[in-house]
Amino acid sequence: MHKTLTLIAALGLPQAASAVNVSMSGNLQQGLICSLNTPSAVTFGDVVSTKVNGTNYLKSLNLKATCNQDAGGATSEKLYITATATGSSGNTFPITGAAKGISIALKKGSANQNLGVQYEHVAKKGDNALDLNVVPVLNGAAITAGAFSATITVISDIK
Repeated sequence: MHKTLTLIAALGLPQAASAVNVSMSGNLQQGLICSLNTPSAVTFGDVVSTKVNGTNYLKSLNLKATCNQDAGGATSEKLYITATATGSSGNTFPITGAAKGISIALKKGSANQNLGVQYEHVAKKGDNALDLNVVPVLNGAAITAGAFSATITVISDIK
């Protein structure tokens, strides 16, 4: 009689399963992101009608666009700026109040910037001064002294 002994090798047996959790995090962005600051009001102070010439009393809007990256990089996105005002014509918009005979003109640097017309702003990562300025101009109406105010809306758009 012959006896057979079978040995089962331990190496071939299935081992107990193990699992680990792996944590991940990040920040998903949609390319270029820019936001405009809220500047303080522009104050012209006392404006003398005989000195209104489109250069005197020039004031900065003190607007900045803060961007998360340089524009036009891998995403090819660009920052565009548009300014609008009710009753605007070309680069001028009307005042309200008791004063008459002047309007306010919008300038990009020292050049006229038409309202309602987009322009490309070369945005860099961080704060970007928009170099938008306003200045009183004569509008051909009779001059009436008094207080005045005006409002402009500046819009940023990424395309």
